[in-house]
Amino acid sequence: MKLLDPRLLRHSHSSRGFLASAALNAVVLTSITIAQAFLLADIIVAAFQQEKSVSELTFKICMIALLFVARASSQFIGEIVSSKMSQRICNELRTGLFGAIFKSNPEIIRQKGAGQISLLATRGIANLDPYFSRFMPQLFISLFVPLVVGITIASRDLLSGLVVLCTIALIPLFGALIGKFTAAAMEKKWKTLGLLSTHLFDLLSGLTTLRVFGRVDKQEKQIELVGDRYRKETMGVLRISFLSSLVLELIATLSVALLAVQIGIRLIDAHITLFNGLVVLILAPEVYWPLRNIAAYFHAAADGVKAAEEIYEILETPTAVAKSAKIQSLNKISEIKWNQLTVEYSTSSEVNIPAGHLLPGKLVVITGPSGIGKSTLFALLMGFKTPSSGEIEVWQGENRNLLGELDISDWRSEISWVPQAPHFPKGALRETFLKIDSKLSDPQIWELLHPCGISSVDLVNGLDTPLGDFVDGVSVGQKRRIALARALLRDSKIFLLDEPTASVDDFNEDELLTLFHELKNDQKIVVVISHRPRVIEAADYLLIFEKSDK
Repeated sequence: MKLLDPRLLRHSHSSRGFLASAALNAVVLTSITIAQAFLLADIIVAAFQQEKSVSELTFKICMIALLFVARASSQFIGEIVSSKMSQRICNELRTGLFGAIFKSNPEIIRQKGAGQISLLATRGIANLDPYFSRFMPQLFISLFVPLVVGITIASRDLLSGLVVLCTIALIPLFGALIGKFTAAAMEKKWKTLGLLSTHLFDLLSGLTTLRVFGRVDKQEKQIELVGDRYRKETMGVLRISFLSSLVLELIATLSVALLAVQIGIRLIDAHITLFNGLVVLILAPEVYWPLRNIAAYFHAAADGVKAAEEIYEILETPTAVAKSAKIQSLNKISEIKWNQLTVEYSTSSEVNIPAGHLLPGKLVVITGPSGIGKSTLFALLMGFKTPSSGEIEVWQGENRNLLGELDISDWRSEISWVPQAPHFPKGALRETFLKIDSKLSDPQIWELLHPCGISSVDLVNGLDTPLGDFVDGVSVGQKRRIALARALLRDSKIFLLDEPTASVDDFNEDELLTLFHELKNDQKIVVVISHRPRVIEAADYLLIFEKSDK
């Protein structure tokens, strides 16, 4: 777990100004702290040793009061600036997160899950606020104040400087040991929260189906188990937090006491002046308090640190880069083919895609066990992922182009992709189509729905049927067919369909197979992922994914 991740500077322009202001505030606080110690020691020596009157010390007393006000003002202004900059950085990271998901790489949603993405975009970003507004400024204070103050103490009294050097080393040592356990505990807690979020999201999405089959009670118990697990892991993190605060506070208290004892003994023997002894005693707590505070802030910001790591991972997920070459017309494409492809995932072993080819006017069916790489092939064909080995070739007669050399935006504009679990914007079914073409009439929308097996008889509310997460007025199978009808609206040259016939009866499956044949007869490239025997039998070309023996 990195305290200051350099990836922050790449993904947030405001972070540069934020770090500069935090460093400047740390320098100002350090200067005021040292000036306070020297001036306060001078006033005490003048009053008690030199027996000067209050009137003679009026100017110095006013100066020390001004320094206290300046220190408080510096801390207040620093907190305001940190709070505003924190909000700005969080907004930039949230915007970047949404951009990576919706503009560059929708494959991320499939890998992470909608629940985990929702958690990052809401609670994850919110947990970054204490990290930026409190932990980061304190980190700079902990770097400047102990170092400069420790050097100042050593310059006034070498023995005291050696005591500080030996004792202060214990704080980062114990902090690192405790932080190791904290990082592991936070990772477990965050994974459990992500699991709970994803499970709850899926449960709400399929609540109607669960009620129909009487499975709500079982899911309720499952959520209770995951929630209880999250509670226990949260309490474990809190126990570690209290333990670390106790250990660091004990070290700091004993260290200051050790300094005070040795200074008191040496004052008796006149081995140190009263002025230098007071300067050391006044500055000694200033060496330790920043490190104690940063330990406390670290536990408060640990959730944000873990969330930031996952956000940076998403923001830096490699995507296909558009090149200068452009496709003039997809009608001229004679074949899309590839030899064996390899795709590497950071969270799993590599995925191997067997050699294959796609032809206009042919129904290509991809089948094989779940999780073996079928959807990954779709991600490669759409340019959302790039293979670590192998190339996808696009042939136009005798002309050969690599997919990675094509303009990716133009390429995607000619692809209609229907995912296995389609999502719709909240609103009526009619609005889903009007968002693509505002000139569509109701009869035209029904003309798109009928070939996909959707008629007015199937929908009680007709085109006013509500869609959107948690309020869908349709079944899972109907959602897939509505998504397919929406794909037909674009009249694309390439159709990538992921399990379009799942959750439908035989009659509707026949209608969909008829639609696939109509598309291929229109010289479309139709690629279907399916486990259904009737779909496999209807294929002109079958691409079978099998598990490797490795």
